[in-house]
Amino acid sequence: MFLECKNIQFSFDKRVSILKSMSFSLEKGKTLAIVGASGCGKSTLLRILSGILPNTNDNSLKGDISIDNFSPDQYRQTGKLAFMFQEATLMPHLSVKQNIGLPLKIKDNVNEQKIDNLIKAVGLEEYSNYLPKQLSGGMKTRVALARSFSTNPELLLLD
Repeated sequence: MFLECKNIQFSFDKRVSILKSMSFSLEKGKTLAIVGASGCGKSTLLRILSGILPNTNDNSLKGDISIDNFSPDQYRQTGKLAFMFQEATLMPHLSVKQNIGLPLKIKDNVNEQKIDNLIKAVGLEEYSNYLPKQLSGGMKTRVALARSFSTNPELLLLD
């Protein structure tokens, strides 16, 4: 199994549980949607799966999580994971093209054709040199989505 979660329990403090005995698995190449009311723990679960919400003294995470035989933190460090937050989280001083290419620049693997193809895929060819402050909310979301695909992730978490 590519992604496997067994008996996941999480709380930010000892009194209030956010996730209770959650278990699921996912085969490579498959899609899983997690649906629920606001505040039920969907974003928290994605942050746990991405390894950006680690177990600390302030919170409590129990259970087993394996992503391609790695812990979430180990898997994130392989560079095969992309996480798209609810907010676009774009760099305000970078253009659309630069924001989409940022993960590639960090990995020292810039590919201008790939970036241009992603810009075209999200329909922003005319806006490639615009800054985030010049974009609508939907356009910012499309930039963030294109950026998420820029590294060809094996696991894409969309919050």
